[in-house]
Amino acid sequence: MFKQEGGTMGGTKSGTMGGQIGGQAGGQAGGQIGNLTERQKAVFELIVANPRISRKELAKKLGINESAVQKHTDALKKKKMIEREGETTGMWIIIGME
Repeated sequence: MFKQEGGTMGGTKSGTMGGQIGGQAGGQAGGQIGNLTERQKAVFELIVANPRISRKELAKKLGINESAVQKHTDALKKKKMIEREGETTGMWIIIGME
């Protein structure tokens, strides 16, 4: 599946460790995104593109009402993909891609 190479200087131990760490981080973010509905993915992608986007703007771009946006952002928060910092003038913090 993933090829683990240590390189000449790093050796096998370093290559294995780097492969495990990189694989875990990539797998966690990729796995989380894979567990989203299509609408949640769309909301998440808009938030990643513009962390200062408001719920009202999300609703307008997606053609849905703000209560539906709230439902999707709540689901993303529950799945540890995003957090909200601040209120009206706040911004979204992306945590699902780390």
